[in-house]
Amino acid sequence: MSADSIPYKLVEPTSKKVPFVLSIPHCGVEFPNELSGKFVKKQLDVLDDTDWYLDSLYDFAPSLGVTMIYAKYSRWVIDLNREPGSVPLY
Repeated sequence: MSADSIPYKLVEPTSKKVPFVLSIPHCGVEFPNELSGKFVKKQLDVLDDTDWYLDSLYDFAPSLGVTMIYAKYSRWVIDLNREPGSVPLY
């Protein structure tokens, strides 16, 4: 699996690590090329159910020793905090 296909970004702390992980599972806005054609363009422009800019809002967290993980892909592609066997939202 290439780094581009991994659906999340892990950001390691830049100072002394603290026992805290900041998870932002619904900020992703990317779609793999093989899936983007399956959506209506108007839907892709809006992307409701997205936690817009939370990754940018908390980009200071690694400087406080916090490990940060956030979604790259939209939750319409993969919902990173749902169990694989759960009922799909969409």
